Amino acid sequence: MHDAPPSTRDRSKPAVSIHPNLHGVQYLDHLFLYLNSSIGREIVSLSARRYGDGLSKFEPNDLNTALVPAPEVFDAIHPDAVADAMKRLKETGTAPHVVESWFRPLRKAPS
Repeated sequence: MHDAPPSTRDRSKPAVSIHPNLHGVQYLDHLFLYLNSSIGREIVSLSARRYGDGLSKFEPNDLNTALVPAPEVFDAIHPDAVADAMKRLKETGTAPHVVESWFRPLRKAPS
């Protein structure tokens, strides 16, 4: 992932870009849905830096170490379900609730 300083970044392009290898291209929509799920945000936030007053911030390299599901987790989700969820997300700005159920098993059980 790459990030440009806000003052020099072209606002017509995303602030963060993902450059998957040939094996990862097929999982981009899965990854996007994961990062939009509450479980994904919770897990990825473990890699955020914590500053004073409870501020959490991701630096570009923090995202490189963030935990994401293994390909097998993504493979278990039917491609049509992913396409439907992405369509809904694009149309409404929110992913369908079923997305949460896909990633719920990744949440660590309370000890």
